[in-house]
Amino acid sequence: MTLALALLAAAAVHIVTAWRADALVATDPAGAARMRSDHPGALLALARAELQRGDAGAAARTAQQLLAREPANGTAFAVLARALGDAGGDARQLERYRIAARRAPRDVSIRGWLVAHELQAGDFPAALEHIDALLTLPSRDRARLLESVAKLAADPAFADALAVRLGERPRWRADLLRVASAMDVATADPLFAALQRNADLSASERGPWLDALIRQGRWGEAFARWAGALPGPPQALPLLYNGAFAVPPSNAGFDWRVRRVDGVVFERVADSDGSFARLRFLGSPVGRAGLEQPLLLAPGRYRLGLVARASDLRAEPGLEWSISCAGDGRRVATVRIAAGPRWEAIAAAFEIPPDDCDGQWLRLINSATPGVAQRIRGELELRDLRIDRVGP
Repeated sequence: MTLALALLAAAAVHIVTAWRADALVATDPAGAARMRSDHPGALLALARAELQRGDAGAAARTAQQLLAREPANGTAFAVLARALGDAGGDARQLERYRIAARRAPRDVSIRGWLVAHELQAGDFPAALEHIDALLTLPSRDRARLLESVAKLAADPAFADALAVRLGERPRWRADLLRVASAMDVATADPLFAALQRNADLSASERGPWLDALIRQGRWGEAFARWAGALPGPPQALPLLYNGAFAVPPSNAGFDWRVRRVDGVVFERVADSDGSFARLRFLGSPVGRAGLEQPLLLAPGRYRLGLVARASDLRAEPGLEWSISCAGDGRRVATVRIAAGPRWEAIAAAFEIPPDDCDGQWLRLINSATPGVAQRIRGELELRDLRIDRVGP
């Protein structure tokens, strides 16, 4: 046999052996390693299998054998870190895991170990480095991890560190805030409060948090957090906010909420006298017109005033403003809107009772019997809404 043929035969044997070893990696890693002692995939699979069955010593030796061949193999170093455990002391173990994270940044188990270690040590910024890495990886457990992080934020110190991290705009910011806002207020409040202190909470992010406070009956806290983010001192705020529609409704906090209602189109319009709201009704049955605002009025006597005009508005018996207690839904005020084509001032007195009415809702409603009788067509325009206290 010539030298060339001998080399070709040797190469063929090598290729066939490698192919057979490849085929055995998934089902028999030990057999694949025996067939090709330098096969990276076989050695890695064998080390993992040895670690899984509890033979840490064998797993460490196999991983070291692979690292001798491929020193940059991060996954092998991750297996070695887990296999050696705390051998050599806590400091050596931590260093091995940190090296493993650098060499195998996508290894979930390594990141998980480091998260637990840093949390236990109270190094929340370091823990968040690894949490960030985990949340940027595709994983079926991502939703569970987001929930766990949101729950950890019940600790004010962790919430402060998390708020700083969120200020860097990680890709998972919106998802985490959505999960947090759906949790009980005691859990979510430290995180949202930290973000607000950092002036790093948009109106759209603040809204679900404030709504959660309102749903739980914590109207005073919701108002304080909403007012604290507005320019100027809270005591200067009117009892009915943005009644002149000087700025677009934010749909958050104690500003106007414009709900989507079939057959109703809301529009904010500017003219020489300022701004006003226009509601166009398209002939569909309407119970609530979709324009409403939460209020925080103390017990006492008040006056609701507004200016309105209508254009070909056909509604029987007509539209009206309703103020009701948030807790039990008691209606404490009804102001019927009987407006013509010219701007007309409308006013009515009402009283907030001393019991069980800590928060209220102002809503534009149609009091007609539900069904065909609630059909509305035409336009209604509103401006200069205000509430004034007139007595105890």
